[in-house]
Amino acid sequence: MVNGGGGRTANMKTKFTVNLTVLLLGLVAGGLAGWYLAGRGGEEAGHGESGPEYQTSAFAQKSRRDKPNALLRSEAAAGQSEPRTANTEHEPDADSIDSYIMWTPRENVAKALRSAMRTPIGRRCKPLDDLAMSISPADAAYAIGVAEKFARKDYRNYFIRKLLPKLAKRDPHGALAYVDSVANANERTWLTRQIVEAWADVDSAAAAEWVQDLPAGQLRNQCLAAAVSGLAVDDPRAAVELAQTIPAGWNRDSALETAASKWAAVNPKAALSWAEDLTDGQTKRKAMASVIAKWAEADPSAAAAYVTALKTGPQRSEMLASVARSWFNADPDTAIEWVWGLQDDPSITRAMQSIISSLAYSDPKRAVEMLDKVPAGSARNSTISRIASSWAQSDPKAAIAWVRSLPDTIPKLKAMQQMTWSLSYIDTDLAMEFISSLPEGRMRNDGMRQLASRMAGWDIGEALKLLKQLPDGQAKQSTLSSISYQWAQYDPEGAAAYAAGLPEGSTRQNLLNRIADSWSKRNAPDTLAWAAKLSDAERQSVIPRIVGAWAGASPVKAAEYVAGLEGGEMQEKAALSVVQQWSYVDPVGAATWAQDFPEGELREKAMRSVVSSWTRYDLESVAGWIEKLSEGRSRDVAVETFASSLVQFDTDAAIEWAQTISADDVRNRSLSSIASSWMRYDADAAKAWIDKSGLPDEMKERLRKQGTATDFRTRSFSRMIR
Repeated sequence: MVNGGGGRTANMKTKFTVNLTVLLLGLVAGGLAGWYLAGRGGEEAGHGESGPEYQTSAFAQKSRRDKPNALLRSEAAAGQSEPRTANTEHEPDADSIDSYIMWTPRENVAKALRSAMRTPIGRRCKPLDDLAMSISPADAAYAIGVAEKFARKDYRNYFIRKLLPKLAKRDPHGALAYVDSVANANERTWLTRQIVEAWADVDSAAAAEWVQDLPAGQLRNQCLAAAVSGLAVDDPRAAVELAQTIPAGWNRDSALETAASKWAAVNPKAALSWAEDLTDGQTKRKAMASVIAKWAEADPSAAAAYVTALKTGPQRSEMLASVARSWFNADPDTAIEWVWGLQDDPSITRAMQSIISSLAYSDPKRAVEMLDKVPAGSARNSTISRIASSWAQSDPKAAIAWVRSLPDTIPKLKAMQQMTWSLSYIDTDLAMEFISSLPEGRMRNDGMRQLASRMAGWDIGEALKLLKQLPDGQAKQSTLSSISYQWAQYDPEGAAAYAAGLPEGSTRQNLLNRIADSWSKRNAPDTLAWAAKLSDAERQSVIPRIVGAWAGASPVKAAEYVAGLEGGEMQEKAALSVVQQWSYVDPVGAATWAQDFPEGELREKAMRSVVSSWTRYDLESVAGWIEKLSEGRSRDVAVETFASSLVQFDTDAAIEWAQTISADDVRNRSLSSIASSWMRYDADAAKAWIDKSGLPDEMKERLRKQGTATDFRTRSFSRMIR
């Protein structure tokens, strides 16, 4: 039982069900069953002869009814192309990267797809990826129709997902029509962005126009960022203007970086002038970095002269490294001469590291000889690890010998850890030999874990063989932990059977959690039925995870299930899990549900979760929603969370919002957090504000000490890489 508003006492079960009926009207998901690895079917259909007789898919027929006549004529013309032989290249669009790809002839698609579908499960994604890459945009709709004949929904849908961006280049509305049928809201958003990005590559103006007609929210913001990428090629200034219409947040920053980079490729001086005029500190830093990186590719000496003249600081250090990387790619000797000519510059360490790391691929011995030029400490230690990683890719045995020759110190330890990671990508047999030669302990266990994780990525069966060969102990537990995600993803029933034989403890619980995460994305009701057979303690852990995954596709159904749980700790955890996932796909719906929780810790946590997710892509909508909240503890918590996200974009506005918090403890905590963040990039201004603020004296003193420590670290470690 929890205390409701107005002095009433109500069970959470009742409180959670309020408003769900209304919310259902706005959140009914359409369509087809299952999406990315979302269900286990029987054996693949379509084992007979196949070819051009495959019928047009249902989604394509629907898109024909909905599309303008011009699009229909375009698609009909594409479908009338002459059959191509296996060794004939499809004629590409002008200036397209597709001109370098050998296409699979239409008449061979069904046979190739059947072959890929018969590959062992753990290795099936790679041939599907390769086949999707070889399908021409003109044949994408046909290939999707072929794929829909296969019964195995998870891999069928995985393949179709790979084709949608190609379809979007010929028939964007048809691709969008297919996405409308995807049940998982997160997947719909992600796929729509991919389609818009592909569409913008061939018709940026039409893609941008379509996106701007979307309602405000996460989908529109992400699609605007995608449209900017294509528009920036045709009209970089227009792309910058479009990016600036995105609400402040990650999407806008990403779009501005992309637009700035594309603009710098054609007119670096104009792009640089625009970036220099930006007023927002973080946005300006990112845009400047993008412009300099692209400028350095075309004219490294000019970019180097500009960056060298900048004021010493973290941004200058980052830009010097960026110029060094680009220059080294074009002219290694000149780049090395330039960097070493600045070796007394306190900002050049990152550039030195960049040069040495790049050199380690082509001339590792020379890279080792240059190590002495890197200041001793964390920067040199990091560079040693980078050399080990790069060298291992060209001559792994020589790299191993060099690492073993290093003194027995922390740099050697870290280099050996890096070596095990690199070898697991390059040569599993050599990796196993190297890891087995290590002394028993954490490094060896970590190496086994890394190797097993890599193996599981392409063949879960081989990874399981490695697991079974290991003796019981920490190494086996670490290995199981590393492959549990892939195992649960490909074979949740098998993983569940294995988990049932494990003794109770953290190893068993971790595997159960992985199973819950993966299985619930395919079939949440079946996963809940499995969870019902577990112990009480295990259910406390897995059920919130299951309903959280469920909420990504069907938040209302997940919320209804949570409302039916018995009140207590598990119900509260499950409710927070639903709110967290729901807020990614529909923050307004999640916020409405959370507002109906009774005042208390659960409601405060739910408000934090909603605002934290929402502010990542739409600060303006969050501000409008908060303004409508009534005074109270939950509003204070929402404002505190909002202000902590706002500070990186507008410190003054963050302070102004924090000062509207009614509770003294929450308000002071929020203002202190803002000042702490401010101190990291403008200590003088932050200190001046702290002195004039109404914060308690002990809080002011703590912030001043933090500022002193920050100043000391900046002076002492300016030559080191964080």
